Amino acid sequence: MSRTENNQEIEGIAIIGMAGRFPGAKNLE
Repeated sequence: MSRTENNQEIEGIAIIGMAGRFPGAKNLE
């Protein structure tokens, strides 16, 4: 397993989680 791929998944989950907690974060896209 590559750490890079793992980090990308974690970052994606973190971004989605933040967008869910803070709807305004979606405007940052």
